[in-house]
Amino acid sequence: MQHSCARPLDVDDAVALVAVLATLEGLLASRGLPDREVDLLRRSLEQGGGVLPGADLDELATALSALNERLRGTIG
Repeated sequence: MQHSCARPLDVDDAVALVAVLATLEGLLASRGLPDREVDLLRRSLEQGGGVLPGADLDELATALSALNERLRGTIG
């Protein structure tokens, strides 16, 4: 599901989101998030089509990394 945005994201906002995604990815990799928060993140990624239902921690981290890579690509 690829769609273009009518309003481009400001570069400063994109940079901040890159940092947030990297932080979440690191927390997943280090098992630093409680199960409840991991479940919330999993559901969000499932709803957005980023992962299949029931994705494990490695799959969640990979999805966040891929999302972060796409976001960094928009910065230029």
